[in-house]
Amino acid sequence: MAIRVMSCAAAAALLLPAAVAAQSPTPAPEVVLTEQVALPDGRGLALACSGPVLTPHPVVLFEADLGRTAGGWAGVQAALPADVRACAYDRPGTGASDPVSGVRAPDDDLADLHAALDTAGVPAPYVLVADGAGAWWASAFDLAYPDEVVGAVFVDPVSPTRNEILREALGEPAADEPTSVTIIRGALDDFLSVPDRTPGRVDLRALASRARRLQLDDRPLVILEPARPTSALSRGTRPVGPSRPLVDSEDPWVVAW
Repeated sequence: MAIRVMSCAAAAALLLPAAVAAQSPTPAPEVVLTEQVALPDGRGLALACSGPVLTPHPVVLFEADLGRTAGGWAGVQAALPADVRACAYDRPGTGASDPVSGVRAPDDDLADLHAALDTAGVPAPYVLVADGAGAWWASAFDLAYPDEVVGAVFVDPVSPTRNEILREALGEPAADEPTSVTIIRGALDDFLSVPDRTPGRVDLRALASRARRLQLDDRPLVILEPARPTSALSRGTRPVGPSRPLVDSEDPWVVAW
């Protein structure tokens, strides 16, 4: 796996000139929301695509963070070169996609996305671009369809081991603990044992387990981190230096954490 870690500012400095140079005189088309791409069981999946149907480039496939929807990527899609096809979507049971029933396994979400892409005429290859915990879905998608993915970009990714680590660190309730600690422990307990309460009703513990098996082999993975420390309960916990490649022995999730 060819991995490079850089700050978001460094990535912008590296990528923006090339994107501007690739722009055609015609501005990129607006994002078009196909509100209901029909799935095999009759439900609909909301898919937001921009760019030409026929393009020599891989399709950029966006994954939103947990609890967020395709609309969060609209500004990024609008800034892409006009000849790049890009799609974001609302995961099943979220946003404009149809509701789901019962707890869903990761494979259920992956199968829905793959079916929607096929129905909408958005063929592989794909470059996966994921924000936060969206990297878990992107990792699982790559494991399910490795021949269709040519690379990935993780933006400030959340480690799939984070919640278990935090829950262990919080320990058992204490009479004099701050209310904020009690609330966080309860949220983590819900995450670890009550998947029915999560956005889209997906089993996030099973999804996190799948994400730990990330293996892009010789395909590139770029990790974009914030250039400043962020809350220990959100994502990264340290500032990053200049762009640097990872050595083979480094775990990308450890670096992200």
